[in-house]
This record gives sequence, C-alpha cells and structure tokens, in this order.
Amino acid sequence: MRFRLALVALLLLAGAVQLPLAVVARQMPGSGAAAVRGSVWNGRMDAAVLGDFFGGDTRVALAPLPLLIGRRQVALQGAGWRATLHRGSGVIGGATGIADASGRLPLLPGRPLAAVTLSGVTMMFEDGRCRTASGGISAEIAGVAQALQGALRCEGAVARLSLAGGSTLLDLRFAGDGNWRGTLTAGGIAQPLAGAL
Repeated sequence: MRFRLALVALLLLAGAVQLPLAVVARQMPGSGAAAVRGSVWNGRMDAAVLGDFFGGDTRVALAPLPLLIGRRQVALQGAGWRATLHRGSGVIGGATGIADASGRLPLLPGRPLAAVTLSGVTMMFEDGRCRTASGGISAEIAGVAQALQGALRCEGAVARLSLAGGSTLLDLRFAGDGNWRGTLTAGGIAQPLAGAL
C-alpha cells in the first residue's frame, strides 16, 4: 500500500515538474500575455499585462519548497523591475501579498497614473488584515510634471498609500481581498478611484 501511494505521489510530482506556465496563466484573473512559454518553475510571459500594469517580457518562477507547507511563492522579473508574490493556503495558511517589489512599471493607457516606481515595497495580509506594509512609491501622472511620492503603511485592517507632489494628492487604501479604493485630488478637484489587484 505504501509503495502504491509513493508511486502515485511520484507520478503527480513528475507531472507537476512539466506543468506548462500557459495552463496556470489562463487561471490568473486580470493577467494576459502575447505569448506564454516554459514551465511554472521557469517560464516567460511576453508583453505581459498584470492587472493594471504592463510588465513587458516577464520571467516567472514558482518556488518549490514553500509548496510543501501550503504556500505559493512566485518570483516575477521584467525589464527594470522585480517582485515576489506570496499566497498562503491550506491548514498552515500564511500571509498573502507582494514582497520586495522594486523598479518602474508603466500602467495601461487610460489610467490616471502613467507609471509607478517601487522601492522595496512589501504589502502582506493575513486573515484579511494588513500584517505589514512598507516601502517607497513614486507615481507619474499624465500631464503633471512633478511625480507624487510617499510610503506604504498599515492602517488598521488596510494598507494605506498617501502620495503627494505639488498640489496633487493621491490617497489609496488596499484591502486583504485585493480590492482598492482611493481619491486623486488635482487642482482642487477630487476624483474617486477603485479597482482590484
């Protein structure tokens, strides 16, 4: 009986080792790419769109060891940026969010922001509450010469980002479910914003 279980586990592992990234990428809401190749352990997404961000050609690598304790950890790296995504699950659980994000990421056309530059950004949630939020962020707004700057922090259950530059203010709050809302105030006019990561 033990031999059969070990054999089944070995066959499942062998299949997972060859799991194409394209299969997993189709299950990621809000993401897409011109082409996806390689495995989940070492793959690539060409002209990747990750939520509201244009990541360009992006390397994707799932870390195998955290899977043993029910956690998924995915390293992403593009031209001039990098980040690690974490997702806890199962009995052990764990924090969910983003860690060690750095670099410049352009946003898709039609958004109020043109691009963001991240400096050591970490935003982790546990049981739906902000556990840690830190790092510096600079945001470029189309038509505004001065970039907005600020830092990320936990404020109660949410992660709050307050950016300022000249007379323009951007205040965002991120919830543990991935949704965010906020306000962009420019020239005395406040514009509500909302979305999902």
